[in-house]
Amino acid sequence: MLRSITVLVTVLAIANALPADHVIAKLDPGPRYQYMTGPDGPELVDLWLKTSDVLAAARYNPDVNNHYHLFTRSNRAVSQPIPLGAETALRNSHFNRNRKTVFLIHGWRNTPTSDFNTHLIS
Repeated sequence: MLRSITVLVTVLAIANALPADHVIAKLDPGPRYQYMTGPDGPELVDLWLKTSDVLAAARYNPDVNNHYHLFTRSNRAVSQPIPLGAETALRNSHFNRNRKTVFLIHGWRNTPTSDFNTHLIS
């Protein structure tokens, strides 16, 4: 009995010492951790692909996770959020179907008010 408990405790200790979030691939030839500019300033980011990244990508649903913000010459500084399928919100916005429409797809660290968007529309 004592031997079984000792073996069980040893196995649990070894399993607990192993990393829970396994690295799958090294995606960047540079250092693993790098500072990236985010909406709140520089943030330290892990650039290696891990198990948790794959699980998060599997749960990604663009209909729920993508957000659309309309910037026009009439509203350069503040966007108008347009939820997917909300035709009333689109009709009540500054959107004009007779004008050229450009979609800007920004990186994963930006927000609708990031410099990326405000520089392009000014």
